[in-house]
Amino acid sequence: MKNLCSKRLNLLVATPQIMEAAISGRRELAQLLQVNVLDGYSEYGVPVLSFILNKYKEDESQIAWWTYLVLYLEKNEIIGTCGYKGAPGESGEVEIGYEIGLPYRGQGLATEVANALFEHAINDPKVRFVSAKTLAEPNASTRVLEKCGFEKTATFHDPHEGFRIWYWQRWQ
Repeated sequence: MKNLCSKRLNLLVATPQIMEAAISGRRELAQLLQVNVLDGYSEYGVPVLSFILNKYKEDESQIAWWTYLVLYLEKNEIIGTCGYKGAPGESGEVEIGYEIGLPYRGQGLATEVANALFEHAINDPKVRFVSAKTLAEPNASTRVLEKCGFEKTATFHDPHEGFRIWYWQRWQ
């Protein structure tokens, strides 16, 4: 598995060992990777990391289709997480998600992340298009997706989340 790179970032594949360290805490993750780890690099935290680690245990061949840690090269610091919500489905769709820690927002880093995820995914022959979901209101994530060439194609109520969602797509 290879890490994904952009101009200022390295998206590190979160292997089972890295996930276990992240679940243990920032200090353990920093020690394993020999990097700084921003307090608040992930708003989702241990429950989501544990869920993904369990997915790895089910099928380790799918690791590249789950979680990456966002390493800001200039400061050698983990500042967020990103990735996919599983391998491409039969329709050729793969969904992306990303988060950047508060002190690093508004600097174009999420745009770099989303573009890197798109480029990686679309180069896989099983992927026909990349999707994302946001709250159904203008916000930072909607601006990121617009800048990356995604189009809003649907609005719906997500029963799992309990609120209205905009569905975005970008084709090759």
